[in-house]
Amino acid sequence: MTTTIAKDQYSPAQVALEQETGQYTLGQILGIWLAAGVPMWVLGWLVYPAMSAGLSPVDAGLLRIKLLTVGLVWEFLLSMLILYREEGNIRFETIRRRFRLNHPVSPKSGQKDKRLWWLIIPLLLLIYLLQSKIGPVLNSMWIGLFPFLAEPEGFKMAALFAPEMR
Repeated sequence: MTTTIAKDQYSPAQVALEQETGQYTLGQILGIWLAAGVPMWVLGWLVYPAMSAGLSPVDAGLLRIKLLTVGLVWEFLLSMLILYREEGNIRFETIRRRFRLNHPVSPKSGQKDKRLWWLIIPLLLLIYLLQSKIGPVLNSMWIGLFPFLAEPEGFKMAALFAPEMR
């Protein structure tokens, strides 16, 4: 796959290797997307409702977490399989380079700048604001417009933490 690489980050041989590999075709992209997404969809929307019928909310919530964890393990294995197919190994350095687990690079200078990690703090605060303050308002408006898109009762995570009545 073709990627943009900072000049000082990799050797010329690594840059040439990156540029040699071709871009995925549309069919390959859709195949990878389906291989990652379909198992999660099947586990979440077909297997879970079939297996959770008659379970208490706590047991149903735990079952959902277990099924989605199985799906996430599959996605990890799929990403490692794709990496091995493209690179020929799955060493940590290869994973780090391909998944861009590097320090941030300044857009102005193109050099590594560890101070850019501090940008995460305002971004986390923005995410908190969106999730806790603005999200519920948008969700209620969305459900008001399209009530058939409301989350089913058995799928709500709040049911997992609700006290059981005996």
